[in-house]
Amino acid sequence: MKAKYYNLLIVFCFLALIFSLIVNEKCIAQGNRAEVSFVGSPTYRLTNKVDKNGIQGWTYEINVTLQNTGDKKSDELLINLSSEEDSLHKTIILEPGNTTTVSFIWSTISDKDQEFNIRFYPTNIELPRSSYNSGSTSFTLVIEDVDKVPSKSTPGFGIILVFISLIISMIYLKKRRK
Repeated sequence: MKAKYYNLLIVFCFLALIFSLIVNEKCIAQGNRAEVSFVGSPTYRLTNKVDKNGIQGWTYEINVTLQNTGDKKSDELLINLSSEEDSLHKTIILEPGNTTTVSFIWSTISDKDQEFNIRFYPTNIELPRSSYNSGSTSFTLVIEDVDKVPSKSTPGFGIILVFISLIISMIYLKKRRK
């Protein structure tokens, strides 16, 4: 009788061990995923002031930093930058533990502050969106000091003016000595 209970106990322990390994394997498999998120707030800087045919405009570089803190490569992600004026997008794939900055070049003729939304999500529409592969943030691009950014000019024009000024000064000094 004791041998029967002993054998039953061994079978029960063996089945418990197998069940424990199966459950533990599922937990480990769920842990293997990409975990993408924004790092800090988006940044921007005014890079150019343009004046074409009497229409004034500005060009900005907008930077968004994303990181993958998971232990799996991310799916292909679409990063979408949008405002009332337009929408831009880029795609990226983040390796585990990597951080990357995505840059957008934004041109506008509006001299008013602009509200931007930035979202990222899988490009494959069949993949479910989750907190591990999707996110959004927003920021306001404040238009200030736009007059301090010089318009693009002909390179070297300043040097030519300096040389012309020196030549005129030398001619003037020679005539004055005579």
